Amino acid sequence: MKKYNNDTDKILAFLRSYYLFEAFSEKQREQIASHATHLSLEVGETLFDQGSLGDSFYIIIEGTVKVHIGPHIFSTMRAGDSFGELSLLDNQTRSASVTAIEKTELIELFKDEFNRLLGTGTEFAQAMLRLMVKRNRTMNLLENQLAESHEKILLQNDEIEQRNEELKIQQESLKKLNQELLNLNAEKNNIIDLVAHDLRNPLTSSLCMTEMLLSQTETTDQCEAIELIHSSLTRMKDIVNQVLNIEVIESGKLN
Repeated sequence: MKKYNNDTDKILAFLRSYYLFEAFSEKQREQIASHATHLSLEVGETLFDQGSLGDSFYIIIEGTVKVHIGPHIFSTMRAGDSFGELSLLDNQTRSASVTAIEKTELIELFKDEFNRLLGTGTEFAQAMLRLMVKRNRTMNLLENQLAESHEKILLQNDEIEQRNEELKIQQESLKKLNQELLNLNAEKNNIIDLVAHDLRNPLTSSLCMTEMLLSQTETTDQCEAIELIHSSLTRMKDIVNQVLNIEVIESGKLN
């Protein structure tokens, strides 16, 4: 629940240090403090809801609040920030809700109290007009900063889009190169398969001939020569088989 108290001294001390009231005289600050209310909010407590009638102006003494519509947060406000000043001039409904993020203390000035202060003399009205002008200049400065930030964001977006386009071109190039490598690898496998099979057939025939010659040869020297040939042919056949096995494994055809 919102808690109210009449801590005029605390309100006055804050008004003396708050930049928007620098142009006010001490008497005028005392008048505002006597007509304003010191308000406390607990964490999660809502000050006002979107659509509610706007009839008061607020200055945050301590704490933080969020300005939001439902779960969407537009901004956060902290000690020294003020909001709702237009509610002192008209009765428009609130455009968003305000809820305390942490325990917060505020100064609340109702429209009726503001009108009573205006009735105290033109000096107060002039001081409030200066406050509004100063507040408006501050808002213009913030808008300029926001515009500069927006321009920087647009430039960064352009750079990101350009970088994305460059990456897209690189990806297309890599994709093309990868396809070329796949084609070359397939061609290499076909060549290996063709050569290996063409070698294995005559090797098998040659081995059969050496085996037949060994069975029919009686001379020791001839047998040794034929055995040497047979051994060499066997090693060549083993190499061919190894090449074929590697080709099968790399092509993913191994069952």
